[in-house]
Amino acid sequence: MRGAAQPSSSPPAARREKARWSSRSRRAGGWTLSGRDASGGLLRARRLPRREALREVAARIGHRPYVMQPLLKLRGPDGEPFDLRALMQKDGGGAWRTTGIAVRTGAPESVTANLHGGGVARPAGPYLAGLFGEPETSRLLERLRKASDGIVLRLEQLYGRFAELGLDYGIDREGRIWFLEANTKPGRASMTAAGEAAMSDAIHNPLAYARYILLVSSGRVCHEFDLVQRSLHAASGEGRMAVQPARQNAEGGRSQND
Repeated sequence: MRGAAQPSSSPPAARREKARWSSRSRRAGGWTLSGRDASGGLLRARRLPRREALREVAARIGHRPYVMQPLLKLRGPDGEPFDLRALMQKDGGGAWRTTGIAVRTGAPESVTANLHGGGVARPAGPYLAGLFGEPETSRLLERLRKASDGIVLRLEQLYGRFAELGLDYGIDREGRIWFLEANTKPGRASMTAAGEAAMSDAIHNPLAYARYILLVSSGRVCHEFDLVQRSLHAASGEGRMAVQPARQNAEGGRSQND
């Protein structure tokens, strides 16, 4: 079994990871415990009798509720744990976008691949191709994007509006995709492995969405500053005709271009 300690006062999608445990039951009599503590420190694997293992887990958990997950076989070619982070963000038009997808790998003796726990971000395509081949990797990444589109919409239906979400997935040895958790305050460091454009978007999308909320949500659908920005953007390298700032028609009160 696999457990993540999470406070019950928050919805499942919004909970922050506190600790992770992994246990493997052996018929010969005994469980192997491993995981991370609340500060992210590695808990070395130890094999204990069943009753002793349960007492130790109970001592660390107390009366806090845990979300339990099956112990999935999410290991790479060298035995390292790995997962995938899909960073979902709203853009300057208020629409959800997949900013990037990256693989995160941990040390072979670790249970998790989180970057704050010593994990390393890697480009998703080449890593998955080494496990499943290039054609299957393309299909897997497309399935991840489609799943992410649906998950963010469903989470907003359940818990309200978000600006960004970090969605974590596992892919087992049979190529089955497992949705692990959603993070409401996702880190962006893994996007360095998703490419320069993804890293740039990861930084700028929150600012663009904040500006969208300021101007559109307050009823200011269009402002002269918007058109000035479009003019500068078009003139900066895309070869499009620059849009001039709008001005008010004194007679009709309507906006027009110079």
